[in-house]
Amino acid sequence: MEPIQATSLDSWHTNINNPDLNQHFLGFYEGTEFRLLLKFDLSDLPLGSEIIEANLKMYCNQNSTKWQEKYYNVHSIIQEWSVENTTWKMQPAYDTQKKVQTGVKSNIFEFITWDITAFARTWQASQDLNFGVILIAEKRNDQETLLGFSGLSRGEEWRPRLELALRVPQSKYAIPRLNLISGLSSNLSPRIAILTPQFFEWSGDRCLFGGGERYLIDFVNLLQKMGYQVDVFQPSIGQWEKTYESVKIIGLGNATFDMDFFSGANRLFYERAAGYDHHIYFNLTVTYPKVFSGSICINHGVWWDSNERPWWRTNSWYERLFEGLKNVDTLVSVDTNTINWINAVKPDLQVPKIYIPNYVDLDCVNKAEASNQSEYLTILYPRRLYPSRGWLVCIEAAIELITEYENIKFSFVGRGSKEDEERLMILSREYPRIEYKWYDMKNIYHVYEEADIVLIPSFSSEGTSLSLIEAMAYGKPIIAGLTGGLTDLILPGYNGMLIEITKENLKNAIVHLIENPNLRKLYGRNAKVVAQYFSKRIWEERWRTVIDACFSKK
Repeated sequence: MEPIQATSLDSWHTNINNPDLNQHFLGFYEGTEFRLLLKFDLSDLPLGSEIIEANLKMYCNQNSTKWQEKYYNVHSIIQEWSVENTTWKMQPAYDTQKKVQTGVKSNIFEFITWDITAFARTWQASQDLNFGVILIAEKRNDQETLLGFSGLSRGEEWRPRLELALRVPQSKYAIPRLNLISGLSSNLSPRIAILTPQFFEWSGDRCLFGGGERYLIDFVNLLQKMGYQVDVFQPSIGQWEKTYESVKIIGLGNATFDMDFFSGANRLFYERAAGYDHHIYFNLTVTYPKVFSGSICINHGVWWDSNERPWWRTNSWYERLFEGLKNVDTLVSVDTNTINWINAVKPDLQVPKIYIPNYVDLDCVNKAEASNQSEYLTILYPRRLYPSRGWLVCIEAAIELITEYENIKFSFVGRGSKEDEERLMILSREYPRIEYKWYDMKNIYHVYEEADIVLIPSFSSEGTSLSLIEAMAYGKPIIAGLTGGLTDLILPGYNGMLIEITKENLKNAIVHLIENPNLRKLYGRNAKVVAQYFSKRIWEERWRTVIDACFSKK
């Protein structure tokens, strides 16, 4: 939750405050001291809920402390105050005896955290005692200790926040626990709980139908065939429960994340799934800070291989990543890139690592008619509308190429944000030879039937793409980005092209295949051969071996 009141004070301007919603300061700079006051409203917490943990988080975007550790304290305010009437001279009183302290070194472009659970529990017990907190830096030999924090007018991901982990009284969403007397559940089939970052949107309104979602459904179906009961949990806005193709998806609540990691949902999962026999974490982002013993983690590729997020590869980010990794019993990676990265960066990490690439259901492919009856040569983008997937570069290339070649059309198939979907629909109306559509999971294979060239133009955040493997199974020539697990799938000059993704590179590669139909046939024929080694049957057998080995030990 975000603060309902926030202001900065400084000892230079003694008669005014700084309610700047863009930036807050804390510490000492050239003899001036800066303090920060915040207040949060806990009155809407669920009735009867218990606060397990409460963390105050401030996103640090400025740091003058260099490499020397400095300390910053949070005190509970003990009298009423308002932004309008608070100045350096007119500060509210605070409890000087009780403080929560955090040390800061060179931390920047990441969240600074104070555990204020004791304060929050007091506020929950009595709203009359909730006057908020004041943040004060400890003065050390007149050294500069100034920190800058993002304010409330910044992007949602960087605003000040209070993250709460709650224990909520059992409701219709409660999951039955083991019978502690007999040690058995009410049903003798062993139960598996899976925690995923997202299947449905956090509101529960819709599924995005990407490769990760298809993988999850196929994976749960496999576990069910093996005799397990499976429930899937995810972060959500509010609590809800839905079913998709006989798979139960449970919204835990607490969809906030810090530097990629869903620590709130992780803690709720640790509470709610304690009665299950086995546990699987569907991504590294849900393994911090708590992991059940004997658990499996599946990683779907390196997602931190760009500069999209300022906290990627910071010290605090690495700490969270490896804290989760070291506690899982087995890591299954869909590509060799992840395993190679871990071995290079953390060679002493002892977790067993297993490579199980993604797959294609060849039975579905063999039933389909994979021929193009269109008057146009169709160039297909069968991906989500995510920036790292390269769809914007594809749009730029498509607009230019359809003016140069009258016999081609581009087909974009995939979900994205509502804004991006609307943008693409408007574009398709403006350019008739740029079409946009999408299919549900059962019918996704139809997108390849009329394609002549398939584009997988990711430039980061990629594993062994399901879309790429499916395109190979249909015998399509492929142009793919030189990144992540795509290099596990494409043999350049044999079954496709691997390129560094820029608009010009992509255009040149597309033109090369447009003007060389024999090369398209060669790549497509070879791609179909390679796809046989990524069949769903092989994938299932590999997973059966891992599940039997890992879960038979418990």
